[in-house]
Amino acid sequence: GPGSDQDCRGADNAAEFTRQRDKIISAIASMDADVIGLTDLENHPTDAALQDLVNGLNYVTGSGTYDYVHTGVIGSDAIKVAFRLIENEIAEPGDKEAFIVLKNPAGMVINAKGTFTMHEGEEAKYTDQTIVNYENANLDVVMLVERKGDKYEAGVYPIEVYVEGKLVGSANLELNDSFLGL
Repeated sequence: GPGSDQDCRGADNAAEFTRQRDKIISAIASMDADVIGLTDLENHPTDAALQDLVNGLNYVTGSGTYDYVHTGVIGSDAIKVAFRLIENEIAEPGDKEAFIVLKNPAGMVINAKGTFTMHEGEEAKYTDQTIVNYENANLDVVMLVERKGDKYEAGVYPIEVYVEGKLVGSANLELNDSFLGL
């Protein structure tokens, strides 16, 4: 963690780190995706681990192909959702409303702040919302979900990102006992 006071769950030695890094770089490069979501990366003030991963990806795929969302350090009881809205010359520029929906392993929306209308007209609860000024260029967006009430439990937490009511990305965050300090 950022205070260097938490147990390490990563590689036990340099050889294991290199093996894991090379495997991740190969997998991401083979996807040729516009957006990549990663979970359970080192939460460090310098973003050194993420920068190293991006440097490796750019070495394999070409300089400037990949970048990452610079978010800074977060505390241990918040889930950080970072995503990039990519350049799109067809999209109308201007303010866009973005929502994240984070569900617990039982499928209930965490910390629901209200509802929004999805593209199909259906109402859905959301965890957090922001307005972004999209100007048809890459735009990094970071949103935090602070824990309120009970501790996070072990299991899979689905995350969905909506912009203007349209689903633009999703991922699953798996929390296990070692992450939770159980």
